[in-house]
Amino acid sequence: MTDHTAYDKVVKSVHDKVGDDGLNLLINNAGVLPNERAASKAMASGSGELTPDMMREAFEVNCVAPLFLTKAFLPLLEQAAAKRWSVRSRQRELGLSLWNSSLLY
Repeated sequence: MTDHTAYDKVVKSVHDKVGDDGLNLLINNAGVLPNERAASKAMASGSGELTPDMMREAFEVNCVAPLFLTKAFLPLLEQAAAKRWSVRSRQRELGLSLWNSSLLY
């Protein structure tokens, strides 16, 4: 959900459903590598098909959007004294293993 202008509307919609009980759990499950075939090919061959725009879009979806969506939901989460969980894709973990071969999965 990268349309930051929609966050208030989404939070209000959820608040209308949960009321003053608040939100017990928020799962941000985002994981995208735009044009995955071209990106994988570019990374394997060094051909340069991976573009800065592709990486900006991935960063927006995978990092920026979950951060600010969570921030928008904080009042509802605090109402319910909820625990915060982060669900991530295995792609992130596999990337880490490239730099630290001692990581076990």
